[in-house]
Amino acid sequence: MFETIFNFLLIFISFLICLGIIFIIVSFLFSIKQKTDEELTNMHETELELQKARDKKIAMLEKRDKEHARKEKEKTKLAKEAEVLIRHMEFKPSDLAPIVLKVVKSNNFSDCKATVELVESNEVGSVLDDCSERLRADYEKGIEDCINSRSPISFSHKNQKAVEQLNLIVEQAIKLGSKAIGKKIGHSAVSTVSSSSKGEIRKTKKWKD
Repeated sequence: MFETIFNFLLIFISFLICLGIIFIIVSFLFSIKQKTDEELTNMHETELELQKARDKKIAMLEKRDKEHARKEKEKTKLAKEAEVLIRHMEFKPSDLAPIVLKVVKSNNFSDCKATVELVESNEVGSVLDDCSERLRADYEKGIEDCINSRSPISFSHKNQKAVEQLNLIVEQAIKLGSKAIGKKIGHSAVSTVSSSSKGEIRKTKKWKD
């Protein structure tokens, strides 16, 4: 009887040991699987992030290339437009005169006249130039309107070459405007040599004679 019980206990203990070993093995395998799954998940997430970064970089490069191509196209377009515009931007004084006179006629120069009457005769030219400079925007608009009436392409301030040419024309208009303003207010720029100096020169010449 005792031997039977002992054998039973040995079998039961062996069974428990086997169960323990099986549990340990299963737990170990499960932990390995879990760890492997986590690593695979991390690898997958990392790959997704890398793919997103690659896609973003490719998109940025494509956007940059498109922008570069657009700018080059715009640059070529502006260059062609500049050639056409500049051919219609040749202004002689006789072309500028009507534009300048129209601007001068539409403005009041009472302040300019009052200033001219206060300054020295050799400073009149500077005052007239300043008055004419204030009308730069009006001259520019009149010249642009004239260009647009001549050219099949409308003037654009995006076109740097055309703008540079316009600025040169406006400077000519300002010079003409100084003369027109002087004529309107009854004054004109005079030589920096005063009348007394001229008188002295005449006397000197007469004395020499």
